[in-house]
Amino acid sequence: MENKINVRLNKRLIKIIGGGVVGMEIAYICAKNGYRVHLFNKVQDEQTYILKESPFDTMMKEELELLGSPTYLLAKRMGEDLNKIENSFVEFVRSSLTEFSNVSYIESEINELNKNDLTLIATGNNTTKGLINDLSKYLGERKIQYFHPEEIVLSNVNIQKLKHDKDHSYHVNVSKDEYDEICQKISEFAKNYDTSNIFGQQISAESLVMNDALRTAVMRPIIDESKPFASLKLREENGEYYVNNFFTALSDDEQKEIISKIYALSDATIKGYGKIYKKTFLTSLSSLNQFFQIKDFENFFIGGSFLGIGGIYENLLIANYIAYNLMNMSEGRALQEFPKNTCTGKIIEYLRQKSALNHRLLYLNYDIICYEDSLALSPNAVLNFKEKFYGKYF
Repeated sequence: MENKINVRLNKRLIKIIGGGVVGMEIAYICAKNGYRVHLFNKVQDEQTYILKESPFDTMMKEELELLGSPTYLLAKRMGEDLNKIENSFVEFVRSSLTEFSNVSYIESEINELNKNDLTLIATGNNTTKGLINDLSKYLGERKIQYFHPEEIVLSNVNIQKLKHDKDHSYHVNVSKDEYDEICQKISEFAKNYDTSNIFGQQISAESLVMNDALRTAVMRPIIDESKPFASLKLREENGEYYVNNFFTALSDDEQKEIISKIYALSDATIKGYGKIYKKTFLTSLSSLNQFFQIKDFENFFIGGSFLGIGGIYENLLIANYIAYNLMNMSEGRALQEFPKNTCTGKIIEYLRQKSALNHRLLYLNYDIICYEDSLALSPNAVLNFKEKFYGKYF
């Protein structure tokens, strides 16, 4: 892809911050329709997302097909399940943008917005601190931030060294010497990190060690015939063992060294290392209008999971709605609302009702749309929406 940026403002230039699925979807639609796109993506470790299937997936897929969603149609041709987004598929979608000479893909963070640029912010829930701070000038302080931990996953565990509790639950006993050595190592490693952020949230082993609470919070002894000083709980799933509640942001090598201090797990292989992700969402859409523009700053659109949308199909539907209106905005045309008797319309309606008090990730499930309402959804309404664009777009 072209990496040189034409710094002159152009009404047919659309700036997209965030190179995830939503950002790429909108980039593809705009590029296909002749608009110049600058797609900024922060370099980071890709995750594999496994999403829960919605009872309305079929309806949303039909609506995405009617809209001509590039990501959905590509996944359909390749036989990919979008409820399980593999890194390889994300990379394939990203590489497919190379066919457009009017797309500039820039691996860079954006921490400050330009009010003169027509811009979509689709940074997901891992928005950088710099951009969050700059967005506060336009959105106020309406956001939720929380920490999402992933457990350490072990394989090749010697089951003879485990204590079986019930069903798929196990624990390993830890002596006082082992426990003291673990705490010593964690304290030593934690000195290399900025503990004011993650470690202060009382969810990590690092924070618990610093507050002398690891044993009482996570490694509380499970008394059996051996009367251990401490214990560590494990959960077995398909031959792999998840270390319950032992959350850490330490490096892979540091995690490996800590696990090796536990005799019962010394021969185990770490298949998945623990991580702690900082998630950020808008708590309220009161700062946005019905087109997901920031009020009083209509050059800025917000899309993707930063809005608090959880499902992949839900995100793609809103992405298509925003893409159409981004292009309308670029041309100085009137923006168009989506019909309410559609999946997209129902998602928009519910998003507009979100607040800090009812915040949770949005999926088009039984909490949002009942079966009787689903019968009134109309494919013709989607086609009528498309006709408002004079056949110009997908």
